[in-house]
Amino acid sequence: MSKLILVVDDTPGVLEAVTIMLQHGGFETCTARNGADAIKILTDGLKPDLILSDSKMPGIGGLDLLKHIQDNDLGIPFVMMSSDEEAVERAMEMNAAAGLTKPLDITVLLDTVKSSM
Repeated sequence: MSKLILVVDDTPGVLEAVTIMLQHGGFETCTARNGADAIKILTDGLKPDLILSDSKMPGIGGLDLLKHIQDNDLGIPFVMMSSDEEAVERAMEMNAAAGLTKPLDITVLLDTVKSSM
């Protein structure tokens, strides 16, 4: 059974590209365009094996999404992806499973996702 990854990014091209990379790596994917949509998906009962999220999004960003996951004891590994290295560092300080700096390399992405579950 393949693992389910919730991919969260407000840039449609990035969301599509990351989703395609993960699917080619053998993962199932679900997507959300921002943190609020991701929280709704989780509240509706989806239990992904990992959340891969951008940091800066309108409304609820990646760091706030990570905090929500931790505050609600959801136990879902979280990987931050961002072009902002400080946001990645902050996520790691908040005990994210991993952090990735954009632009993403497919091999690094897949290796990071696999090792973070």
